[in-house]
Formats: sequence, structure tokens, C-alpha cells
Amino acid sequence: MFRKLHRQLALFSTLVTGTIFSVLCLICLLFAQNSIRQNNYTSFLKEQSTLTANLQSEQAISHQWLNQMQENHHLIIYLYDNGSPLYYQFLHQAGSAGPEDSLAESARRIARDTYGLDIFQNSSGLSVRHEEFSLEFAGKDYYVSAGTLPRGNGHLGFLILYSLDDETRQITWLRIAVLLADIIALLLLSVFSWLFTGRLIKPLEESQKQQTRFIASASHELRSPLAVILSGTESIEKADTPAQAQRFLELIRSEGQRMQHLISDMLLLASSDSHALRLQTQLLQPDELLLQCYDAYAALARERQLSFRLLLPESDPPDCIWDGQRIRQLLSVLLDNALSYTPSGMGILLFLFYPGHDSSQKSGRDSILFGVANQGASIPPEEKKLIFQRFYRSQHSRTEKEHFGLGLCIAKEIALAHQGEIWAEDLSELSERFASDSGYLDVPDFCKKKSGGSAFLAKLPVRLTDSH
Repeated sequence: MFRKLHRQLALFSTLVTGTIFSVLCLICLLFAQNSIRQNNYTSFLKEQSTLTANLQSEQAISHQWLNQMQENHHLIIYLYDNGSPLYYQFLHQAGSAGPEDSLAESARRIARDTYGLDIFQNSSGLSVRHEEFSLEFAGKDYYVSAGTLPRGNGHLGFLILYSLDDETRQITWLRIAVLLADIIALLLLSVFSWLFTGRLIKPLEESQKQQTRFIASASHELRSPLAVILSGTESIEKADTPAQAQRFLELIRSEGQRMQHLISDMLLLASSDSHALRLQTQLLQPDELLLQCYDAYAALARERQLSFRLLLPESDPPDCIWDGQRIRQLLSVLLDNALSYTPSGMGILLFLFYPGHDSSQKSGRDSILFGVANQGASIPPEEKKLIFQRFYRSQHSRTEKEHFGLGLCIAKEIALAHQGEIWAEDLSELSERFASDSGYLDVPDFCKKKSGGSAFLAKLPVRLTDSH
């Protein structure tokens, strides 16, 4: 489906942009052609004006001058003294009147029949009369100026022909250049459209794959409690004593609560995917928030024979605009993860860091960093990003059935909803982070007690931006 959509989008994009580009090229070509023709015609009129002015003012017409005018300005000049061609025509094999289909005769005939101007007769008296027009002869185009001017006791008829071969070549090469540019541009546009639409579709394709994996994983996770519930229902019907039936009811209740927890997590992630995860923000004190989480998990840590410590900054951190319930949920995920991974006799550290007392810290004064470190097993480097994916479970992870592999993913979505970020570090990295901070020397000491271990850190802005 996505391959077909990719091809269709690339083709559509190429056609639309290619059509627009081709139309623009055509418009530019028309303007350029018109400019070339206008420049050539202006040049022709200028040469015609110079030539007729010289013919009228000079007493003798120099053959050398006529040759220079023809060669330098690409002109063909025919002169007739009282209707007779000058000797100049015979020298250059132009002939006098020539056959009816000759170039000069065709130009003279058009001037006579169309404009009423016979260059063999002086019908204008003492004034100069001339007409300019276009002529096609033997597959070639010319600008023609035909006219008469008084000279001595008679008149001088003239035909000035300006060949448009150069103009035709210029326009032809211009069209070829525009066509080649259009073809190359279409090829480049097709490549760009293919790559660009591919990048546009890739997130959709990844989203569909992720959704498919999500549904498959959720179905797999729901299958087990449903099977237990159905089996327990059948067992209740066959129970011999009320005590056996009660035991199966407790099992059904436990599996039902497990399904409820899974469905709640799935609904939260679905809300995040549709950008419908709403935050009920309020003014909070982050140190009090951590104290609440510490009190909630301290007893559970003692039951598992774990050392549980809380580290807060010496100076009071600023009040934050957060969703308190969601932040507590994020911290609960991290603490629950630490309790599950930390062996008995080891320690867990819950800490809050606000760099307000030290402006040299890279974290910045507009954000607060908090995290949970444990002295359990380290996270392999290749899994530090994978662990935030939905239903991901490391081969070294816990196997208790109440965990579905959604906790860290939910923590990540909550952090993103608060315009923050969350990541995993080894204890060695965490130790280096606070090695130079005099107020947090307990962190490096905690990290030295165990070579392994890991930490999850979340950095949130003190206040959310208006765009959220």
C-alpha cells in the first residue's frame, strides 16, 4: 500500500511542479523571443535610417561604402536610379530586375501591391517615402525597407533587406536550451519528489508498523489473563467446596485487575499518539513531589532489604508548572523499575538537581533534572533506546507477569508531553556528571559502591511554553 502511495505521490508531485516549471519556462521563452525579435527589428530600423540618410546626403555613392554596409550589418542592398539598377548590382551579380521569383522582385512586388509604393516611380515628390515589412523567400525570413528618395533631377529607389538567419539561429538555440533545461529540471524534480515523498511516507509507514506491533503485543498480553479467567470460571463450576471456589474467584479478580492495568496503559499511549494527552498543570514544588514518592516507596524498599536514599539540593528549587499526577506516575515507573532490578542488599537513589546555585552547569537555569539510580545490573548500550519502546523486554529483564513492558514508554510520553526528555545512563556516566559539584558528591560515592548499575534521568522545563 505504501509503495503504491509513494509512487502516486511522487508522480503527482512531479506532474504538478513540472507543469508549473514548464509554464514558467514557456513564458520566459516567449518574452526572450519577443525581446530578440524586437532588438533585431530596432537594429534594422537604425541601419535603414543611417543608410537612407547617407544616400540622400551624399553626391556620389561609394561601392566600398555599400560593401561595408552589407558585410558589417548583414544587409542586402538594391539601388535603382530612376528605375534602372545601379552598376553596383551588376558587379555583385544581383542583376537588374531579375526573374519574377527573385528576392528583389518579390520585395518590390509586395511594396507595390500591398503598400502602393513602386520604387521605379517617384510618387512622393521631394520627400522621402519608405515602407518596412517582413518577407519570407526560399525558406528564409527578411525585414525589408522599400522606398524612394529625391536625388538630383530624378529619384533613387532602394530595397534594403535584413536577413533574419541570426535571429532564427538565436531563437532555435534558445528553444533547445530551454527544452534541455526543462527536461533536466523534470528529471531532478522526479528524483526530488521520489526522495521527498519517501521521507513524508516513512513516518506513516513506521507508525503503521508500530501500531501493528502494538496491537499484536497487546493481543498477546491480553490472551493470557483471558485464558486464566475463562479457566477459572470453568473451575468454579466444578469446585467441590466454597474454599476452592473462593480461591478461583481471587485468581479471576487478580487477572481482571491485571487486564485493567494493561488497558489503562494502552489508553494512555493511544491518547499520546493522537496528541490528546491532556495535562492538568498547576503550580508545584518539585522537592515536595519527590518527598511524596520517597515516602510511598520507602516501606516497600525496606521489605526488599534495599537501601533507599533521597538527595535534594541545598537551595530551594523554583515552583514548577507541571501536571503533578503525571509526574508522580513518571517517578513511580522509574522507582518501580529500580525496585524490580536492584538485588537485595544494594541501594536506590532518588535525586533532584536544580543548577540555580551554579550557572556553569550545562543543564541551564530553566530546567530541573531528577532521576532514579540503582545498583543493579547495567543496561547494555544497544538497549538504552530500545527500552523506551512499547512492549520491549530485555532478555535480562524481569519476568513478573504484572509488568507488560509499557512503563518506560509511558514515562517517556509523559516527559515529552511536558516538553522534556528522559534517558538512561550507566552509573559511571552519572558519577562523571556530578563529580565536580560539591553539593552532589554523594552521587559519585553511591556510584562507586557497585561497578554495575544504571540510572534514569528526566529533564523538564520549569514552565511549559504557550505552544503546549
